[in-house]
Amino acid sequence: MKTEFEILLDGGKFIFEIGTIARQANGATLARFGDTAVLSAAVMGADSKQDFFPLTVHYFEKAYAAGKIPGGFIKREGKPSDREILVSRLIDRPIRPLFSKKFTREVQVVSYTLASDQVHTPDILAINASSVALAISDIPFLKPIGAVRVAYLNNQFVINPRLEDIAKADLDIVVAGTYDAITMVEGAGKEVDEKILLEACKFAHNQIQKIVQGINEIVKEVGKEKIKVEEEEDNTILSDVIRKNVQAELKQALFIYDKLARDEAIEKVKQKYYPLIKEQYKEKKIGIKENANLEKKNNLLEDIDKEGLVEDEENVEDDFQQMYYDYFDSITKNLMRESILTEGLRPDGRKVDEIRPITIRINLFNDTHGSALFTRGETQALVVTTLGSISDAQVLDNIEGELSKRFMLHYNFPPFSVGETGKYGAPGRREIGHGHLAERSIESMLPEYDSFPYVIRTVSEILESNGSSSMATVCGTSLSLYSAGVPLPRLVAGIAMGLVKEKDRYAVLSDIMGMEDHLGDMDFKVAGTEKGITGFQMDIKIEGITFEIFEKALEQAKKGRMHILNIMQNAVKDIPCKVSDKAPKIHIMQIDEEKVGALIGPGGKVIKSIISETGSDISVEADAKVVISNKDKELLEQTIQMIQNTIDPNPKLNEVYTGVVKKLLPYGVLVEFVPKIVGMLHISEVSKERIESIDGRFKVGDRVKVRLVKMDEQGKYYLSSKEFN
Repeated sequence: MKTEFEILLDGGKFIFEIGTIARQANGATLARFGDTAVLSAAVMGADSKQDFFPLTVHYFEKAYAAGKIPGGFIKREGKPSDREILVSRLIDRPIRPLFSKKFTREVQVVSYTLASDQVHTPDILAINASSVALAISDIPFLKPIGAVRVAYLNNQFVINPRLEDIAKADLDIVVAGTYDAITMVEGAGKEVDEKILLEACKFAHNQIQKIVQGINEIVKEVGKEKIKVEEEEDNTILSDVIRKNVQAELKQALFIYDKLARDEAIEKVKQKYYPLIKEQYKEKKIGIKENANLEKKNNLLEDIDKEGLVEDEENVEDDFQQMYYDYFDSITKNLMRESILTEGLRPDGRKVDEIRPITIRINLFNDTHGSALFTRGETQALVVTTLGSISDAQVLDNIEGELSKRFMLHYNFPPFSVGETGKYGAPGRREIGHGHLAERSIESMLPEYDSFPYVIRTVSEILESNGSSSMATVCGTSLSLYSAGVPLPRLVAGIAMGLVKEKDRYAVLSDIMGMEDHLGDMDFKVAGTEKGITGFQMDIKIEGITFEIFEKALEQAKKGRMHILNIMQNAVKDIPCKVSDKAPKIHIMQIDEEKVGALIGPGGKVIKSIISETGSDISVEADAKVVISNKDKELLEQTIQMIQNTIDPNPKLNEVYTGVVKKLLPYGVLVEFVPKIVGMLHISEVSKERIESIDGRFKVGDRVKVRLVKMDEQGKYYLSSKEFN
């Protein structure tokens, strides 16, 4: 039997090895692209009765893949990194819609990066390997998907670009889809036009079709027969009974503007009609086993018990209740969707392209460096910005090397934001994913480090949520950065788009709320400036959408984004973009490379001494650039002077120095104002006012600000501090 298969693309080839490793999994493959290798395995659990599909997807990067030993004390891989979680989400999102809703056995899809050539990204390989593992298994995966990365580089599209090219690209997207349509898009751009994004997705889908064709050929050769999923027939009688009784009141409840009031009203209708419909359900003798058995038990209790024809009455009750809730929810969904498609009316009364009311507050707190409260409808994000020095940068050590991260955006979603109780702890996959999307949407607009030498952290606290909290985070972050004095060339806004599609009818929705996300067919988030797109993420809950719908969604999203940006710009027009006095003060010095050694000193003795005395944060870059930061302006100036004195110890007439008192004399003090150089501060030069004695004014070790006013031929130095006292 053939064990190795190739799929050729414009940007290289995928190689899938099957049947030689992980043979006890339902499906597994060792995939290669270049010298990067990923193992993916799909496993299905035992048959069990449950009302949901428990799919879990895990992606892990092994340190040995890059020839590394993990850091830390334990020396083995620990909890998943943010990157591993993000790739897990990339795999999960396009495959999840491609399982039958009636299939409820547990499925796990696990991918390991086993080798990394530092050239090709393993995430794309992991998505395709997972698709192959599912496709060749007996797990009832409806159809295979393919995935590619597309970069827009030097005005042309590149499939699966090298790592070094991704950073240079104006557009970097991951696209996944079936042979017929795309199902997921995620990426970032440098203010790219909507047309470029659309063309990139079309270009990607052409390659995806090649991948899917290749996977189908692999399935013909080595694929297992899929298990059958028993599709239950719709209980039209029960559905009709529910609809007949609840439709009028349910429609009224469905179109209440306030989210909590609407949810409460719908629940009241659900509970009000439960007993009545249960009775009608029995009387009509609906032909499903549980209820037929229930009727027999009521009439012939003894005989039925002997024959064992029915289950326990409590189980029958539970089964009916679950059916009732499922059909009630289905009718609720259909009412909402039909209203949108036929009347263009949404549950909160908006038109399909209408944006919810927006309010903005800037600089809410005196002691933070920057803050903004962005509220859109019933979604609210409080975003607080903190500026730090280079020592605050996050160091990321992954299989692609060690990176220093200067901008961090953290997203928190507490249960109270949706009026619920819940657990608090480490951020979940959703929080990490939403934060990453918002971070990428803002990152390309940040000033270069040389012109704004700060490390930046923003935290988005979601205080209310009714849809699109990640895009509220983008808007709030942009405003918070502005209030913190970060000179963004343009503000960034985000909007979430939805879709309701029934056969040939469809409606694209702007600024979707929670119910429209839950009951709709698409969640498409777009962020950008006036000039173009900076970040986006699209998930399709059906098998795919046409490019006609995709193009319309992009056009409608642009219109909504411009509306939001206009409100944001009006909110900041009278507020200066100024760094807070509470933020650290930063100064950059460029020194000669040959003087770096003198600044650092043997074993770091000199620079450590300066840091100890001033409390400043000092970083010496590879290009002999010295970055100094301190919250106190005077201590920052003192640090600059001490560094200057260290690298250039020759005193200069009329220069100001901060020295250390070394000795007290009856007529003045001796001050070391440059390392190993002492000058005289005469009693007459201490103050503008006449003083009789220096007793009590100085002690040895005091720091004193002085100016060098005279140097004589004998090498003596005379200092003055009059102007500083």
